Amino acid sequence: MEANHEQPGSCASQWAAIVQLLSLGSRKLRRLLGQQATTQELSETQFLVVFACWREEHGLCQSDLAEQTGLSTAQISGLVEQLERNGSIEVVRSATDRRRRLCRASRQGHEELSCILSQFAPLAQQLQGHIGRGAQDPRCQTLRRLLSSPHFQQRSTTPKS
Repeated sequence: MEANHEQPGSCASQWAAIVQLLSLGSRKLRRLLGQQATTQELSETQFLVVFACWREEHGLCQSDLAEQTGLSTAQISGLVEQLERNGSIEVVRSATDRRRRLCRASRQGHEELSCILSQFAPLAQQLQGHIGRGAQDPRCQTLRRLLSSPHFQQRSTTPKS
């Protein structure tokens, strides 16, 4: 039986190349952000957790935090304890469900993020210059739509048709 091999220009190989570029780009950007985070004594991963908490004003439960950061709930549990102990986040009871605990950036976390993001700003400006019109560029909008699509938002690793 003959194997069905994808050709270099095929749709599947083009998507594999996109995945590879996104992976490499993500790794490089995370490393650059991580370098800025160390100035506030946060690891790259801790920064991403505090940032996710900061983006959601009312806070995130640990399972949502795990999903938004791409970490396991076990990893998030340890990070939440550590970040709460260090004062970067605060854990509060949900106003609508007292059993539910929400994580949000503390005042100290806001200050840490402000410092990290201001240090990252010059590089962000350079990157935006490479894209063109930045967030208004159709390529940037297409990438944002793609990464917000259901295939990227679901927990399952296999796309549904």
